[in-house]
Amino acid sequence: MLAPLLTKGRKMLLDRLKPRFSEAVNSIHLIGLSCNTVPPEKYGGIELIIANLARGFVSNKLKVRVYSPGSLGIEGCDHSQTLQEPTKGIQQSLVANSHEHLLRIASELRKNCRPGDVIIFNHAEHFRFLKKRLGRLFFAKVRSFEIAHWLDAGLYRDVIYPSVALKKFLKKDGHVIAHGEDLLLSNEQTKRGSHLLYAGRITEDKGVHLAAAACEEIGCRLRIAAPQSNTEFFDSILEHPNVDYLGELTYPALFKEYQEAKAFIYLTQYEEPFGLAVVESMAAGCPVITSGRGGTGETVVHGQTGFFCSSISAVVEAYTEVETLSFSNIVGQARKYSVDRMVESYISLIKHGRPNE
Repeated sequence: MLAPLLTKGRKMLLDRLKPRFSEAVNSIHLIGLSCNTVPPEKYGGIELIIANLARGFVSNKLKVRVYSPGSLGIEGCDHSQTLQEPTKGIQQSLVANSHEHLLRIASELRKNCRPGDVIIFNHAEHFRFLKKRLGRLFFAKVRSFEIAHWLDAGLYRDVIYPSVALKKFLKKDGHVIAHGEDLLLSNEQTKRGSHLLYAGRITEDKGVHLAAAACEEIGCRLRIAAPQSNTEFFDSILEHPNVDYLGELTYPALFKEYQEAKAFIYLTQYEEPFGLAVVESMAAGCPVITSGRGGTGETVVHGQTGFFCSSISAVVEAYTEVETLSFSNIVGQARKYSVDRMVESYISLIKHGRPNE
């Protein structure tokens, strides 16, 4: 009988210590991964979102500290450098957070955090590691959120999902706030080629092999912009006769590719958390051919900004119909995913306990 009472008493004490939502916001601590800088030089969706949030918070006169390797390319933010240089990217290694990186974050959080501060994690390993390292009492004095960029989340509540689909998949308490980008936007439709374009990680769960097979069936080229990867799957895609590999491109260079492709093909085979490249392509006026799984089923409007395809034959049919889609509808859909809209929702969540509708 005594043990349950002690456990209940400890929980009540921690709940009393837990800061409540209020208009006053202390420092916001944004936790990055060890494998990339903030913002990323080229590929890096998580680091791009961290950078966008940091800039947005600073422009709203909030105090921000970013924890990341290398140098921080954002003005107005405090920076806790965790490593001199990033570790190998996720493409080359399964390690998103090195042990040294996590230890440095723990040390810096202990030094910099004050009661009532807000910590925003960006990987499931962050909270799980730091809870053991810093203890429950530390986390009872701060407010913790985690952006679910993967099919996992370390927090059991206050998870921030970029799509409704991911929230349904993970089934943890949280709030949906779609990602926002500082998008390049096409003002007028440009002449497009006959090829399809893919940008992102070259992995089987992204359906790149299906995109290559569809292009072979259609008889068109598949241009791929992606970071290098040391896997057999990566090599098999590059060896495909219909594939042209462009390497890892900067956003301006990738934007030009979006403008010139007949359509952007993104046949994700899992519950895609969001899909930043899909929104980037629509901002360039490029229609999207996608599986519609996860966040892609929410950012793309079937029959208006692209098509949902569950088979190669459906992709072949969509290829013949993408030119019927309205350029203004496609770009207009992308405009919904702005940094300002995202940041306003995060600030509302932090101050009032709920994001903007």
